[in-house]
Amino acid sequence: MADAQTELKEVITETLKKTGTDADTIYNKIIKDITTDKEAIKQAAKILKMAHEMINKSKSEAANLLTDFKALLTNDKAKKAVNELKYEGDKAALKNKGYVDAALENGETQNKEVAKVVDKYKLDSVSSLTEAESAIKKVEDDEDFKALSEGDKKIYKDKVFPRTKLRGKFLGGSQAEKDLAPILATFIKNAAIDSSFSDDESKSDLKDLKEKLEKLEKYKSGVDYKKLTGEYKDTFDKLTQELKEKVNKMEKKQNKSENNDTDPKKPFLKTKLGIFVVIVVVLAVLGAIAYFLKSRSSSDEEAEVE
Repeated sequence: MADAQTELKEVITETLKKTGTDADTIYNKIIKDITTDKEAIKQAAKILKMAHEMINKSKSEAANLLTDFKALLTNDKAKKAVNELKYEGDKAALKNKGYVDAALENGETQNKEVAKVVDKYKLDSVSSLTEAESAIKKVEDDEDFKALSEGDKKIYKDKVFPRTKLRGKFLGGSQAEKDLAPILATFIKNAAIDSSFSDDESKSDLKDLKEKLEKLEKYKSGVDYKKLTGEYKDTFDKLTQELKEKVNKMEKKQNKSENNDTDPKKPFLKTKLGIFVVIVVVLAVLGAIAYFLKSRSSSDEEAEVE
């Protein structure tokens, strides 16, 4: 327990040393409801450290950490404890929010802003290459877009705009390419795939993303793909690779979760198999008792008849 408390104090001191905040005051605020819970204290230290990192990153950098941060929030007591600490830094939009809420908001801001731009200029519904190029030009001429930092423009230049152009080109191509237009629309609006689908434990998201990946890979093995050149081929390859990495990551995460259920260190009776065995044994015992009582009742009735 002492080690966990020391670790939390060290994280508080390190992450908040530039704010002039008293570390003991913060420590007491965070730990007040988890004083006797060693695991919650250890998890709180991890959550606080990463929350502080995310809050102080740019929107694009914070988005890259979003999935990993959400994976830390499985301990509700630790999450609630860290969220007791309010952000009082320079980012006005996050001011006075709990540390967890502030970190999540900063991590999700980029995806929300991208989706808003995509909706405003209908980038995910262009029907031709000409229309795609026209829509992109409108975004680039938008004063709000011009005001973005180069870092925040990067996702548009690297993913949103190239995928918009690829969609436009595919809709003027073969039927196999037209069939991929809805998939491209998904990843124009959800350009940062990892953070847009940030719940790696979601079986429905994994199923959906795997199906999309299979369609992209099927196209890649066909004749139309061989005709792709230059920026279009590069865009397609990068999208497929990014999606593949996400699917692999989700599969590993979900397989690990399932394997943990059979961890030899975990008490057998707390595993799914253990619980199932207990239920079967209990039902068998109840069935045996019922059979015994029924048999005995029948024997008594026969004795009375005699």
